[in-house]
Amino acid sequence: NIRLTTEIGPFGSAGSLSAIAEPIPSLSVTIREVREEGRRPGVWHPYARRRLEFFPTGLCEIEASDGEIRRFGVGAEQMLLGDDTDGKGHLFRPLAGPRTTIFIDVPDDWQP
Repeated sequence: NIRLTTEIGPFGSAGSLSAIAEPIPSLSVTIREVREEGRRPGVWHPYARRRLEFFPTGLCEIEASDGEIRRFGVGAEQMLLGDDTDGKGHLFRPLAGPRTTIFIDVPDDWQP
């Protein structure tokens, strides 16, 4: 989870009561939309680099090497810090689409 500031106050032109996270240092941002899933199953793989993933559309499952399975996307969790950059990695399963994923590459020393 990303830590939000403890100071809650008006934000934006409408003055919405909001808690705001500290700025996240990013190395790059990529937006991917999958319109049609591949025809073969995914394979175990690590992340190439540490990244935050946001899932604003679609639905997927990600299984960690320890057996934990979590769902991300519409009606599920919306954000993941992918930091398994070595070893067996994780297994990705699409469940509903089309899917959009926003990848934000973060420095190795960044802590949420």
